[in-house]
Amino acid sequence: MREALGEPGAYGGAGLPDALALLARITRERGRVPLHADLDDQDEPLRLGESGGERPPGRFIGDGPTLVRLYTGRPVDGAPAFELAGVEAKELNIFA
Repeated sequence: MREALGEPGAYGGAGLPDALALLARITRERGRVPLHADLDDQDEPLRLGESGGERPPGRFIGDGPTLVRLYTGRPVDGAPAFELAGVEAKELNIFA
C-alpha cells in the first residue's frame, strides 16, 4: 500500500522478518528455483526455493525489501543496489 501512495518504506518495516519467513516456506513448498539470499541486515543467508540438487542455488546480495520486490514481480527501479547471480529475476516471480 505504501508504494501506491508514494510513501517511503514499501516492502520493509516491522513485518519484513515474517514476510521473509513466509516467502522461504512458500518457495520451498512450491518447488521454486533455489536461492541463497545474503541479506544486508542478517548474519545467516536465507535459503529459498527447492534445494533438490538438480540446480545449484542462485545468489542474491542486497536488502530484504528488494528481495520481496523480486519475488512479487514488482519493479526494482530506484531500489538500493543488489546482486543477482545464477538465476534471472523473472524466475523468482511467484505470481508468474
